[in-house]
Formats: sequence, C-alpha cells, structure tokens
Amino acid sequence: MTDFNTLVAAIIQEKAYAEYANAHWRELIDRYQPSILWNDLGYPVGQPNEIMAYFYNHVPNGVVNDRFDLGGQFGLHFDFSTPEYSQLKQIEPKNGKHKGFRLLVWL
Repeated sequence: MTDFNTLVAAIIQEKAYAEYANAHWRELIDRYQPSILWNDLGYPVGQPNEIMAYFYNHVPNGVVNDRFDLGGQFGLHFDFSTPEYSQLKQIEPKNGKHKGFRLLVWL
C-alpha cells in the first residue's frame, strides 16, 4: 500500500465478508459488552451503523472510535477520534526556552 487510496481499496468489499465481520462484532458485544467499540482502518461494505446500533443497544454508555469511517468519507457517527493518522499543527514552546528540540505530545 502506497497511499490512502490503495489502503481503502484493500478493504474487502464482498457481502459475505461483511456478514462474517458483523457476526464477529455481535459475538464480541454479546460475550464481553466492551466499553469501547474500537475499529481500525475502515469497514467492509454494508452497514457499520447497524453494528453501532447493536452495540449501543447492548452497551448504552459505550463509545465508538472514528475508524469505522476511514478518512471520514461517509459521515458515520463516532464518539471520539484517533488522530495518529492525522497531522497536527507544529507545536512550539511558548516560554522561549528549549528551542533546540521538538516537544513530544502524548494524546
């Protein structure tokens, strides 16, 4: 994968795979009732909103990350974003000290 478009193109988009993935999500939700529904790098064809609704119906106080909607292309719901694939503005110290190194920010 060389760029964002090839990453998106690599997500399997067959209906049978989407049903397989949905069954796994439902099993995880039913067995463990996780507080966070964490996905990574997109979702196969189908209805990720269906899985989110299933999750919220079983875990009303749960939260969902923004990775069901790779790149924000589809306007799907999420409760928090995961910015490690995003570029933040350069952060510089305000007190004038430590100009010789870059500050690291942990989110």
